[in-house]
Amino acid sequence: MANISLSQSFQDLFADFQELEYLAVSYRQKLQQFVKDVEKTKKYILPSTLLFVTSEAEKYLSRLEKILTQLSLLKTQCREKYSESHLQRLIGGKRKMKDLLRSISGLLSTLITSTDWQSPSIDYSVFPTSGKQAGKTIGGINDYKRDTHIDAQVFEKLYLKEYVDAPFKFLVHAYAVNSGMAAFSTILNFLLMEGKLNSGVLIGKNVYFQNKELLTSVIKKRLIEIEEWNTEKIIKVIRKKKPGVVYFDALSTSVNTAMPNIPAIIQEILRSASRRTQDDIYFLIDISCLSASFQIWKEVIGKSRKFHCIVFESLNKFSQFGLDREMGGIILAYGKDTGNLFEYRKNSGTIITHNSVYAIPTPNKKKLLKRIERHERNTKILAEKLQMYIDEHPYSAIEKIWYPGLPSHPSFPYTKNLRFKGTFFSLQFKRILQSKRKYQQFINLVLTEAKNQNVPIIEGTSFGLDTTRIYLAAAYTIHALPFIRIAVGTETIIEIEKIAGVLIGSMNTFTHRLRTKIPFL
Repeated sequence: MANISLSQSFQDLFADFQELEYLAVSYRQKLQQFVKDVEKTKKYILPSTLLFVTSEAEKYLSRLEKILTQLSLLKTQCREKYSESHLQRLIGGKRKMKDLLRSISGLLSTLITSTDWQSPSIDYSVFPTSGKQAGKTIGGINDYKRDTHIDAQVFEKLYLKEYVDAPFKFLVHAYAVNSGMAAFSTILNFLLMEGKLNSGVLIGKNVYFQNKELLTSVIKKRLIEIEEWNTEKIIKVIRKKKPGVVYFDALSTSVNTAMPNIPAIIQEILRSASRRTQDDIYFLIDISCLSASFQIWKEVIGKSRKFHCIVFESLNKFSQFGLDREMGGIILAYGKDTGNLFEYRKNSGTIITHNSVYAIPTPNKKKLLKRIERHERNTKILAEKLQMYIDEHPYSAIEKIWYPGLPSHPSFPYTKNLRFKGTFFSLQFKRILQSKRKYQQFINLVLTEAKNQNVPIIEGTSFGLDTTRIYLAAAYTIHALPFIRIAVGTETIIEIEKIAGVLIGSMNTFTHRLRTKIPFL
């Protein structure tokens, strides 16, 4: 078993180095395009500035070539010898390359936009102020980057091409914004000001708490909340109440990792839309926790003119391949009036910054899904191992693992065949131990145990990153109870086994200290 895990870990690392090559090539292509663009528009850029930016670009291009050479060597070393000491050296090399690329991405995005202006000149008498985008500025259209800009439009087209599976992609609008929250705020402004909330709103009980706060502040009496896995009740409410808006997270970040049966809900909404004579229906789905693995466009496009689907995602997570470099979000909208979201993004000032566009890796569905598969494997392994420990130790302080991939989860009957069920799970402590103080004691114990065993674990928020994280979630909100979330990384199989050992050991120690009243440090 140990030899199998070791062999698999070297295969994992080989795939990791391929992913790093993709990132390096992505940034190299962005830089090469920048050099071409400034060369084409050099008469609009001061010679001293042109010399500076092109020389800086050449330095970074040279650095990226060296990184690609090193990655090629590291890939070769993955197939030389199978020993754990060699594996650890390669893991260290991977971390160095990833960290270097992460820093470079921030510097490159600034360099690529360094000649551009937020308010580029439309025309000029003596000299322009438009940088490499000279001649592309149209008055009242794209002359103010807070409203719209070319960089965002290019990114939106690439995102649609790679990450949206739709029969007629031109029917899906894509709007890049500066965060997932900015996406929801823009959508909420659209729905509110267009009067779409007047017929009532049906939401999942466990939608993201900040979005829930915004919704409840706008509409209180017309808001209906239902548990995500109660599909039968959701369908009944849609039929009886006829809400104008339905909103669910494809996977919730709540303590119970709620996951609704979206295909079944879509079918009912379509049936409801076909029976309506006046009001349209809008279906909002937050796919931040599932990203490009979640595709519903073939089920909705062309089905009903009264059905509108708005999908949104935070680009801080999976789309950055663990770099966690820039804020970003995306809105994908289908329906006859969803093109109006363009104006609401403009008036809300929520468009993505031009720097962020270049810091985010070029969309690549094949690479992203491969990374998501690693997250799925690792999360499933950890969740199953921890649940098995709990089942075998009924006196454990932790009594349940909440993960949609486990048979004990209420959503399992319709999630078991999904290719991706999220990269995190939560720990349910026994009722008497459910307090922020106890949760933090457990987190501290895990970090101490991990440090003693030299196993990397991060205390911090978010998910979709390389290194497994543990976090006290919802600690300061009235809309959700605090809980511990473990967001699993993309580690090799051997690293995951070590993390499982740390977590199980910490659970055992935590329970023992409580039962014997040994104080926590």
